[in-house]
Amino acid sequence: MMANLLQVTLTLLLVLASIAGLAWFLQAARKRQGGAGQTIHIEATVAVGTRERVVLIEVAGQWLLLGVAPGRVTTLAQLATPPLRQSEGSVGAVSPGSWLATYIGKVNGR
Repeated sequence: MMANLLQVTLTLLLVLASIAGLAWFLQAARKRQGGAGQTIHIEATVAVGTRERVVLIEVAGQWLLLGVAPGRVTTLAQLATPPLRQSEGSVGAVSPGSWLATYIGKVNGR
């Protein structure tokens, strides 16, 4: 009786450990896949309505400002140079998110 209980417990622990190991492996594989080789980076998003967004993306060194709505993506602007990134200790630099909010404010006349 005790041997059967021990065998069932060990089998259950083995199954749970294999599930946890498989989940860890899949997560590690997903991180490697979406790493440095990725050519599309979403830099910032701003909601401008309940289902509408403005998205700043970098695609292979080119910066695009996109309007995204259900079933539709529109290019709003192609930027020749990227917005300045905020680095530690820099005074005049802005992050892509704050730059995007400023740009949308200018477009909307605010």
